[in-house]
Amino acid sequence: MQWGLVLVLILFGSCNYRTQKQPDVAVVAADAVINDFASFERIISKPYCLRCHTGDDSIGGPLDGGYQDLVDRGYLVPGDPSQSTYYTVIEENYMPKRPPKPTPKELQLLKDWITNGAKETL
Repeated sequence: MQWGLVLVLILFGSCNYRTQKQPDVAVVAADAVINDFASFERIISKPYCLRCHTGDDSIGGPLDGGYQDLVDRGYLVPGDPSQSTYYTVIEENYMPKRPPKPTPKELQLLKDWITNGAKETL
């Protein structure tokens, strides 16, 4: 009987039952809007992008350099979502690589903000 318990412990101990904690993703309210860089960071950047793209040694390069850095590097092209890398990689389902991914509503909020000039502040 003792060997049976040891076998069960070995089997359960060798299985990977660890659950990965999912990043905190804000629930976007029905009336949510991205109207400045702070709301962009809260709704898109922090929950979906900065979990991997932070710091100089991040895979694919850092995205945490602030508004002007993203504009200078072409990640945000105010007025043109189709030329904004931040939008196109999400829209083409290239990023983020791992779930969770932005919802269609969040993607539309990002597109609307960029189309309307991607203002840094209100």
